[in-house]
Amino acid sequence: MAQTDLVQAFEARLKMYSLDGRALGILAEAWPVIEPTLDEAIAEIITAIRVLPRIGEIVARNAELYKKLEAAHFRALLGGKLDGAYAESCRHTVLQEAAIGLDARVRSTAGSYVLKAALDALARKHRFSAAKVAERGRVVSQAISFDVANAMTLHRQAAEQASAARRGAIDDAIAEFAGAIGEVVEAIKEASGSLTTSCSTLNQVADDTRGRMASASSASAETTQRMAATVAATEALSESIDEIGQQSTRGLSMAQSAASDAARTQDVIRSLDDAAERIGSVVGAISAIEAA
Repeated sequence: MAQTDLVQAFEARLKMYSLDGRALGILAEAWPVIEPTLDEAIAEIITAIRVLPRIGEIVARNAELYKKLEAAHFRALLGGKLDGAYAESCRHTVLQEAAIGLDARVRSTAGSYVLKAALDALARKHRFSAAKVAERGRVVSQAISFDVANAMTLHRQAAEQASAARRGAIDDAIAEFAGAIGEVVEAIKEASGSLTTSCSTLNQVADDTRGRMASASSASAETTQRMAATVAATEALSESIDEIGQQSTRGLSMAQSAASDAARTQDVIRSLDDAAERIGSVVGAISAIEAA
């Protein structure tokens, strides 16, 4: 593949802008006049572009890179060859511009400033020949228009490639996401089956628990009844104990009263014994008297 094929429709565009051998010869003759003004023209480009909101900031941040790119490229463009070296320069410059965020508009702006500087230089050089100024100025204008068209083509291709790369990255991400989602779905299915089994087990456990709770409730009711009966029996036993206590108290009182009565009876009996002894003594005395 020829280097000029790096730029789409390169040869056709040369013909469209009438850049034939004669035009390239005129361009080569004009270049020594234009070259000394190139650096100043590029400085003016940077100053002018800085007022633009977005592009100005990009150029300001990359001023040295931009200056080198434009100087090298305009030398390849206006040197009078427009061959493979120029096509490579065009491709390289566009790639560098796109990488820092610039598009074909900056090339058009740069071209207009370089054309103005070239016309001024040609006018000074050929101040006595308006025809030469017009002829050389026209060829420079054609070359710059040719370059802008190439830059627009290459910037469009770069944008399409970047877009395709983004779409490819998005497609890859979608494919990867789809795969990840598939794995997640499978995991969810497995987890769902496990959860179904767990739920079934939990239902069985719940049923068993409800049965046990019903049994416990029944046992609790029975225990409550038994406790109620025990409480009633305890109350009856307590009443019986109280009654026994009362009876014991009365029995003790009676025993104490009986003991008192027995003591009094013994006293009476002792008194009767004493009386009987005295009666016996009296009877003995009477008997003695009678015997005498």
